[in-house]
Amino acid sequence: MTASTLLVDSQFCDQKQAEAFIGWLATQTASDRINLHNIEKLSGGAIQQNWLLEIEIKGGRLAGRHKWVLRCDAPSALGISHQRTQEAELLVALADTELAIPRIIALSPQPSPLGKDFFIMGYVEGIAQARKLTRHPDKAQFSDRLVTQLGAEMARLHQITEEEMPLAWLGRPHQSAESTALAEVRAILDRVGGVHPVLEYGYDWLVSHLDDWHQDTDYRLCHRDFRTGNFLVHDGRLTALLDWEFAGWSVPAEDIGWLSARCWRFGEDLAEIGGLGSFSAFAQGYLSVAPAMPSKATIRYWQIFAELRWAAIALEQADRCRKGEVSLELALSAPLAAEMEYNLLAIIASPDITAMDLLDGIAHYQMPATYIQAIEAAIEAGHDALDRLAEGSRKNYVSAMIAHGQAMLNRINSAPAAPDDTLELMQKIDTIRQQQQPVEDTGLQVELARYILAKLAVTNPRYHESRPESTRLAGRPER
Repeated sequence: MTASTLLVDSQFCDQKQAEAFIGWLATQTASDRINLHNIEKLSGGAIQQNWLLEIEIKGGRLAGRHKWVLRCDAPSALGISHQRTQEAELLVALADTELAIPRIIALSPQPSPLGKDFFIMGYVEGIAQARKLTRHPDKAQFSDRLVTQLGAEMARLHQITEEEMPLAWLGRPHQSAESTALAEVRAILDRVGGVHPVLEYGYDWLVSHLDDWHQDTDYRLCHRDFRTGNFLVHDGRLTALLDWEFAGWSVPAEDIGWLSARCWRFGEDLAEIGGLGSFSAFAQGYLSVAPAMPSKATIRYWQIFAELRWAAIALEQADRCRKGEVSLELALSAPLAAEMEYNLLAIIASPDITAMDLLDGIAHYQMPATYIQAIEAAIEAGHDALDRLAEGSRKNYVSAMIAHGQAMLNRINSAPAAPDDTLELMQKIDTIRQQQQPVEDTGLQVELARYILAKLAVTNPRYHESRPESTRLAGRPER
């Protein structure tokens, strides 16, 4: 099978693009011939796609067999994501640092033979899948060593100043890191539309605490998506930090809050750093490189922001379905936001909410029709995809996603008709914005807590009860 045929059969590109790509690669490497032995779409990549290329180059400066990864945009990208040319430029600029990053091999020309920008980087051994890492059978043996290494890696990144990395396109906060981050989320929520009372409340709560939250303007280079799933681990050690599409200038607490947020623990709530290990082990690694680290109080604000930001991004991903992109991962992103809403509210309100408060009243939630239609279309497409997939982990994953989506639809269809509380809650939140009641109002927090439990009863009924007491609504909050 020729290289171009293999590219087309893998659904990587069409025939014309395949021939243009192979021709460009042959010229780029000054080779006599390109043999493609395998192309495989790697897991993850809802925003960007990563393709493993196993290539044999005959002649030229790179003669031999290689494993490379081609990174390009998914059909619809997020507005806050850097372009691939920019991401590659940043990786090249970081190549001389001690950071564990992939090596850039080639950058797409203009115009691109694939019709979209891409870059090729060296393949690095390791596992990135978050659930594989957080549930690894040997995690107890490597967890503290790994999170200590993650702490040191993040601290090395945070030593880089604006003077040392003069890339004009890297985002810099206009007022403060905190207000700029909130403005970014505000723009996403306004763009996707809909009514999201818990997220609006979380946004207002953070705005009301800006004076407590804001620390300084000593901006450092931050990854802004440093989390389990975006780094590779091999034999219990970090081998590469990936996915630099959101990198920019911010305060170190943003990266620390993101990595330690509950939404990135993948069910391992008590393992504070990415579901992998302890905060103390991470701090030990961080302080082995950096002279100091942000206070726990400051990091807590960024943890709350992380829940808000990830929920907003999930809604934006789901919004791509409305624009015609049919995908199980995207269609199920909007319901996933309920878990971040729960986490956000649990951190803010847990000290003031009791289990009796949650039981002493009923709330109602109805999933918007656009979300239901997206899930139905994605399930149908998922069944078609199953027929084309060989037995293996990818087929098992698609089957599990279909089952999850179908179970959600079954719960929706079997639920009795009831009024939805969404708009009424938004009216109460508007009174906060008009300064008619305080943002810390316990009565409103209780109503929002009941509402989010009603929402989870549709999207993920086990989520509340499966949380450890210290991270549960009406439980003991983390200190």
